[in-house]
Amino acid sequence: MRPAPEPSSTLQSAWQIHRGWSEAADRIKAEITRARTASLVLLVSAAVFGAVTAQDQDWVSDATWQRFWGIAAAVSLAGAGAIETLYATPARTRGWTSARQASERLKAAVWLYLCEAPPFHRDTEAERDAQLFELVEDVERRASAEATRSDPVSLRELPKVRPNHLAEDYVAGRAQGQLNWHRENGALERKRGRRLKSAVAVLTAIGAVLAGLGGVFETARLATWIAAFSAATAALTTHAGSVQHEQVSFSYLNTASRIELAMQRQRTHGSSPETDRQLVVEVEQILAVQNDIWGQVIDQ
Repeated sequence: MRPAPEPSSTLQSAWQIHRGWSEAADRIKAEITRARTASLVLLVSAAVFGAVTAQDQDWVSDATWQRFWGIAAAVSLAGAGAIETLYATPARTRGWTSARQASERLKAAVWLYLCEAPPFHRDTEAERDAQLFELVEDVERRASAEATRSDPVSLRELPKVRPNHLAEDYVAGRAQGQLNWHRENGALERKRGRRLKSAVAVLTAIGAVLAGLGGVFETARLATWIAAFSAATAALTTHAGSVQHEQVSFSYLNTASRIELAMQRQRTHGSSPETDRQLVVEVEQILAVQNDIWGQVIDQ
């Protein structure tokens, strides 16, 4: 059995650069998620504080308390605007998608190189290294326009592919993991989308009931709470539109199904150098399409 060759320095470098972009994407995503959540909480709080300020109970109508609730509403609203301006901007979102797409493009290139699959099916390692180097430079140039690559905190070992076990090692190290990840996260995104929809429906129903009561009793108190629930519903609806749970879920689940079909097709045809490399190319093409679609959905 021919042993797997030692990885070249170019390949090692590409793998570590992939890790750097992956960690950068994780960091930016965490910042955007925290910012969106904080902004949502502050917008809802501002609506509630504004409604409380307009009440005429003794504990609210006192001038001191009115100032307190009014200031709380103003600070919450200003805080939400500041957070959106600083941390949840379209530019930050583009930085996130660029970093993630750079990471995934480099990871795909490393696997194609290890499997000696197109476009890394040159005769010599030097030729493959030259092509990989050009790809890394292109990825770095494109991604660096939108984000900054992190220095990898955790250095993961380069995957190993044995020449006589190409399909087995690729499925175990790459394809099956991607299938599981997209299936699990597709289901999770769908669940999150349903929860957001349910929350919007509940707030809408409460607002409708209050509006009905307001039409009967015509009180200023109800009018202010109707406005508060309307504002909270609008904030939650905007948040749901920014995270795109349903579109991401559909994209993930579709990708998982296509990877599974590719793996089944390879098993049906049997293992050979041609069918094994065809599996690698097909799965990486599926993941490349998913990477592009995901970026378009998130950037909307």
